[in-house]
Amino acid sequence: MLKNHITKLFILCTLLLTGCMAIKPGSVKSGNYLYETFYVGNGTTQYFIKPLHFKSNSINIDLDFTFRYSNTLNTTVTTNFNIIGTTLQKIDSLQFISQNSTITLRSIKMLFREKQKNMVISRYTTDINLSELRQVFEGKDQTIISYHNGEQTNLEPTRKTQKSVRKLHQNLFVLLEP
Repeated sequence: MLKNHITKLFILCTLLLTGCMAIKPGSVKSGNYLYETFYVGNGTTQYFIKPLHFKSNSINIDLDFTFRYSNTLNTTVTTNFNIIGTTLQKIDSLQFISQNSTITLRSIKMLFREKQKNMVISRYTTDINLSELRQVFEGKDQTIISYHNGEQTNLEPTRKTQKSVRKLHQNLFVLLEP
């Protein structure tokens, strides 16, 4: 009888623990792998757009975006990006360009640099306006131009990023009221 109660208790505890571990509070994976949403209260939702990848012959740039939306596009988007190359990469400004809009990122702050195997990763952050970001996602043919000491590097999106930009426009940015 005692053995039967212990077995039932063990099964109940196992079910409770595995059931609770499956719950991920606060975050909803919207747009499948492209972005996540978090409700923060008072009609405000925080969005995190997962990294978009751009490549050149010498460097790669991965951009991600975080913003809070509450019925206005007049809000700030935190833009973080990694510059990945075989040598230390510095940057003065960056342009995020599409067919119908250009965002110039000037007030760029370095967060950190690290070396992984034979690659150097430099992490930067800056802020842009959500309405400008929406315009870039509405256009086609997104590219990035990186500037340092008067020299520029042109970066093209990967095929996956091209598809992601279209899906983000169709599934996220069309929901944000102008």
